[in-house]
Amino acid sequence: MRDEWSMTYCHTTEVEWRNRILRSRSTRNTLRRVDRLVRDGRYPNRSQAIEAVISAQLDRLERRQLIQECAKLDPAEERTLADEGSVADVSEWPEY
Repeated sequence: MRDEWSMTYCHTTEVEWRNRILRSRSTRNTLRRVDRLVRDGRYPNRSQAIEAVISAQLDRLERRQLIQECAKLDPAEERTLADEGSVADVSEWPEY
């Protein structure tokens, strides 16, 4: 639902906004690349191609963040912590 009082909506129609975005050279180049993916049959349409590419990029960013956080861990300390709890915890494990 559109907010009729927002500056974007009040002062710029949807078509004007879209055209303003598409005038950007980098956006046009990106859309050409997306259209090539569609033309090559990798995606059925531009919308699905854009959604897939954004989703893949978000996945990469999340994986990179996880890798960076894991790199902060000290393997020796983690092993010590794991070994401390493993002996006592074995008796508490449920039977399978």
